[in-house]
Amino acid sequence: ERKNKVLINLQNGVRADRLTRELVFKLKKAGVFKAGIGIESGDHQILETAKKALDLEQAKRAIKWFREAGIISYGFFIFGLPGEDEETMQKTIDFAIESNPHIANFNGCLPLPGTELYDIIEKEGKFINPLIDGVETGYQGGVYAYELGKVNQKIINKYIKKAIVEFYIRPSKIL
Repeated sequence: ERKNKVLINLQNGVRADRLTRELVFKLKKAGVFKAGIGIESGDHQILETAKKALDLEQAKRAIKWFREAGIISYGFFIFGLPGEDEETMQKTIDFAIESNPHIANFNGCLPLPGTELYDIIEKEGKFINPLIDGVETGYQGGVYAYELGKVNQKIINKYIKKAIVEFYIRPSKIL
């Protein structure tokens, strides 16, 4: 209401399940020009296994509302979560295309020591390389230090590249 010229970037993410259309338009009025949503997967079962309390329909609505309000939307997606396989990774790509955030960020999962995911990999998977701090591995270097179920470094990198091509190299996104 004060008409301050403040630009707010919520790129690290907001909870799609807490947004309403009214709130999104208030965010825009307050100066928000960019907002991210941590969607992680386009597969309901993977989200449930990862204990991600997100309904994919809520994420789609939030992205739609951001577009209507003129807020740039980021969708954050992760490959390599527990239970993942090539079919679920393709569902994530398909969901990213269908929900159509302005920008989609595709990364491999980075299990950090002390997390539940790290413990799961120790018990059910296999660490390939020692995990240093995420700079030499994972989201920065395309080197994923683990195998879990049907997922390994080669498959994760394949689907990250596939996701980028399928999401960005399509007529509606190019235009």
